[in-house]
Amino acid sequence: MNTAEDAHEVIAAVKYHPAGRRGLAAGTRAALYDSHGTLADHVKAADEATLIAIQLEDQLAIDNIDEPLEIEDVDVFFIGPADLSQSMGYPRNPKAPAVAQAIERSFRKMVSARRTPGTPAVAEKCS
Repeated sequence: MNTAEDAHEVIAAVKYHPAGRRGLAAGTRAALYDSHGTLADHVKAADEATLIAIQLEDQLAIDNIDEPLEIEDVDVFFIGPADLSQSMGYPRNPKAPAVAQAIERSFRKMVSARRTPGTPAVAEKCS
């Protein structure tokens, strides 16, 4: 995900109409075989239960982070440090100062916007 437009495409792919364009079928496993009641009940329950996490793995995504942070339907903004380091010219080095600063700046923006940040947890030394 590099732009707000990309984030809107993700939302459209996983939400039902009117928020998105996800395919709809009743009586399926995804619809819990109609256990929610009506099809409208299923749509409402599924849209409410859907977690949308977008990956920020490119310098362009970091440069454009402000607009996606305003999109309510995105639940988690997940930074991929290894891919980001590569896109910034520091392959396999997410601790390079420029990369680390970009990640830190992005996290500050996420928290300021009251959005949920994410990144892989890594245990460098486990003893």
